[in-house]
Amino acid sequence: MRPNSTTPRSRGGRPKGSRNRKTILQEIAFEQQTVRINGKTKLYTTLEMILLKLRNKALLGTNLALSDEFTRLLDTYGPEDTTENLGVLVAPAKMSRDEWVREQEELNRIKMRKQTQKDS
Repeated sequence: MRPNSTTPRSRGGRPKGSRNRKTILQEIAFEQQTVRINGKTKLYTTLEMILLKLRNKALLGTNLALSDEFTRLLDTYGPEDTTENLGVLVAPAKMSRDEWVREQEELNRIKMRKQTQKDS
């Protein structure tokens, strides 16, 4: 039976405003934490702090399971092998504003000369 104005609606499903596990996990994982290390204050997400702690324990070798888990995480999410399909970004040298303006004015003069020669 379809709900209409005379029949009450089904109240099944998640209550309005409630959050699912994924949303709650994301909120906690990406929550910013202020940490003071060697007198310097830095912001980390909760996830970053957990991974750093896991890395430190794995590197100390205090727990073989942690070491294995950290290695598995690196293999799965670590830097990719970049030996194939490498590209090169070519960017112009950094210029001051005045240098850029002079260069553009010169390019405009060259374009105008070429246009004038075409029109002649």
